[in-house]
Amino acid sequence: MMETNAAIELLPVRMLNEYAYCPRLFHLMYVDGRWEDNANTEDGRAVHQRTGKKGVGL
Repeated sequence: MMETNAAIELLPVRMLNEYAYCPRLFHLMYVDGRWEDNANTEDGRAVHQRTGKKGVGL
């Protein structure tokens, strides 16, 4: 077995799915960093923050 000191970068499956759906959109979001939150993404972020706290549900 070959040993190397190079770190392996892992890619979240969600990113792979988004690339498969639309490579151009993937590039805009993850490479160029173009992303603007809208009301739905802001609400979703708030829900995830609340549910991430111990003992707090929806």
